[in-house]
Amino acid sequence: MFDLSKHRYGSILSKLTHRTSVFAAALALTACHGGGDGSGSTIPAVAADTAHQFKVTRTTEGMAQITAPNLAAASAGLGYSYAQDNFCLLQDYLLTVNGERSKYLGPTATVLTQVAHVQTKNLESDFFYKFYVDAASADALYAKVDQASTDMIAGYVAGVNRYFQETGADKVDATCRGKPWLRAMTLTDMHKVLVDKAILSSGANFIEPIAGAQPPAAATAALATKIKLAGATPASLGLPPPPIASNGWAFGRDKVEGGGAVLMGNPHFPWVTTNRFFEARMTVPGLYDVTGVALGGLPIMSIGYNKSFSWSHTISTGKRFTLYELALKSGDPRTYIVDGVEKPMTPVDVPVDVLSNGAVTTQTRRLYKTDFGAMLVIPTAGLSWSATRAYALSDVNLTNNRFLPTWLKLGQATTVREAQSVLSQTLGIPWVNTIAADSTGEVLYADITPVPNIDTPDLTRCAPSPQAAALLNIAGLVVLNGSTAQCKWTVDPTTPVPGVIPASKLASAVRTDFVSNENDSYWLANPAITWPTFSPMLGPVNVAQRPRTRAALTTFQRRFAGTDGLPGNLMSADKLQTIWYRNENYMSSIVLDDLLALCASNPTVTLASGTTVSTAAACTALSAWDRRSNQESKGAHVFREFWRSASTVANVYAVPFSASDPVNTPRGLNTGDATAKAAILQAFGKAIDTFQTAGVAMDATLGSIQYVTVNGQQIPYSAGEEFEGTPNKQESYGFVNGHYEPLLGSSYVQFVNLAPSGTTVQGILTYSQSTDPSSPYFGNQVKTYSAKQLYTLPTP
Repeated sequence: MFDLSKHRYGSILSKLTHRTSVFAAALALTACHGGGDGSGSTIPAVAADTAHQFKVTRTTEGMAQITAPNLAAASAGLGYSYAQDNFCLLQDYLLTVNGERSKYLGPTATVLTQVAHVQTKNLESDFFYKFYVDAASADALYAKVDQASTDMIAGYVAGVNRYFQETGADKVDATCRGKPWLRAMTLTDMHKVLVDKAILSSGANFIEPIAGAQPPAAATAALATKIKLAGATPASLGLPPPPIASNGWAFGRDKVEGGGAVLMGNPHFPWVTTNRFFEARMTVPGLYDVTGVALGGLPIMSIGYNKSFSWSHTISTGKRFTLYELALKSGDPRTYIVDGVEKPMTPVDVPVDVLSNGAVTTQTRRLYKTDFGAMLVIPTAGLSWSATRAYALSDVNLTNNRFLPTWLKLGQATTVREAQSVLSQTLGIPWVNTIAADSTGEVLYADITPVPNIDTPDLTRCAPSPQAAALLNIAGLVVLNGSTAQCKWTVDPTTPVPGVIPASKLASAVRTDFVSNENDSYWLANPAITWPTFSPMLGPVNVAQRPRTRAALTTFQRRFAGTDGLPGNLMSADKLQTIWYRNENYMSSIVLDDLLALCASNPTVTLASGTTVSTAAACTALSAWDRRSNQESKGAHVFREFWRSASTVANVYAVPFSASDPVNTPRGLNTGDATAKAAILQAFGKAIDTFQTAGVAMDATLGSIQYVTVNGQQIPYSAGEEFEGTPNKQESYGFVNGHYEPLLGSSYVQFVNLAPSGTTVQGILTYSQSTDPSSPYFGNQVKTYSAKQLYTLPTP
């Protein structure tokens, strides 16, 4: 059961004014306190003077409204407010990034990873963070940032520490109250948090492969292992999952009632970990006034709006790393050869404190770095460290310290063209597309992000062994030949950092009709755009699209044709809200009619187990289903579990994908193929059996088995899953323990109306601000989300 009360982090204060002497004390503490591993910070604290004071008030739903005379104080207010609501969550995260989980919680306990949301043992997590996100490198990286970034970082840390100082370890949220690991936050902590956020789409996907990378013993060294690749999937090979999802839709003056622009920001982010968003308005008069959300631990808004401009983000398909296949010296698997020159790997002895039987001892593991990056092993994908071959990770975002000033300048932009320029100058936004709109009625799609500078000829010229090369088509994993320096990323002198693709060769477009992204590549951001040929590192084109991409483009076609049941044929913020909360199940429009036809001729299905199930009740329920994923929808769960299985059937579609008709293909069930038909029927029978076994009626309402538990109260919600193509998505672990519960999906949602007469905004943070069950802001917005309502958000 997903119970928000089991994720209790932080307590609430309602209204505070911080005066200079108190703020200075917090800043002084920040400046002198070392990191969790004993290292000190190299970044000086901001000066404490009479200008450093901030005020925090709360809206009825819990949004923190922060006013301050300068940026450092505003970030301090953000840190303070976040700590009010999520102090224990933040402290737990500091254990992670400092590699101290085993020291306090034991080595075999597990932690939910920030990216894949899978359980990883503390010991492996600790070795990874001590090695890959080490304190010295993090401090050195953030010693190079601009003054604004330095101020934001120091201010945020001081704000967190001010909260801790005022509240005390024995009065914080009960989840971590009095725990021995509670302490003041340091600048080094913050630097490590920032590095970790930057590598969410790269190094953080490889915690166990990096922590467990060991050379073969000399006496037992073997040749590279061959694996079976036919029919393999990323999951079966133990490779990173597809990126977490989001929707970003922006409509310009040609498609908006009354002119101006309308933007929907709908990031699909987790309900757990510090990648939960935090709502705030940060105001520094004359400098910055942005309302929106920040990822937990960040000192500036990540998504939001100002008086004339709004933006959101979606996870990009751009590559954030490459692997290099290393040729090893005969008899010495710790030495690799580049252009005939032997290069010893750099050993790093990584100590981790481990709690066992009440005592703390130190375990040390020797890990290795190369000129290409850290060594890793994924034996299930054939990426083993053998006597002849090994693999290293080159991570484009490991040294990305440019995203704070980029997000700051995005919030200061007044038009989408200014935003486009900011993105191009810094190449700092680490792993997301930007969807933006402004009050002049222009909209922007941009995947202007750091991508390794590798092009199609490089992939051919630098191909690794055939087995490693095959991973590109199976999982999109780029493995290059590391035996020559000619295969390193190409350096373009026009870029802010070496080895990335210049902004002029990345995808972006300003329009006055619409742009959107649902986590496919730039290809169909607007089907009317004729794109130049880009590097394949930006993502695939001319391939079947996600159901959400097809659903969005179909929605737009219907709206502009006036055939969606709403008045007129243009978009407005109100119409956009109605469309989003309809929760139309797109895949039902693609395959349900064919499934119902199968029902008529297949009254029973015999499963592989030998169990025979009747299809009658399920067919009746699906015939009457409203084809939506609302709480009141009856039969939605049967289709969900059917399509969860059937969507993976080989050759499942009657009409295959066509690049000339990507919105309408593939479609239909391939019941004319005997093998496909049999597998489709098995999927249907399996879905029926799942609910019969659980005692759930075929015509049960979705809300009766899809809910969040808030302080013991089950709150149903309306949403679909990724494979169903419902824009309002909440992805779950599946039908577990008799119900569905959200893992990641619609989080912060903003509907921004940038009209010539002024900006108005409605929105919601679906999981609410606080993770402390005693807070009035714990679960309150879950109830609003359940009621399919929104809040009116503050505007300048």
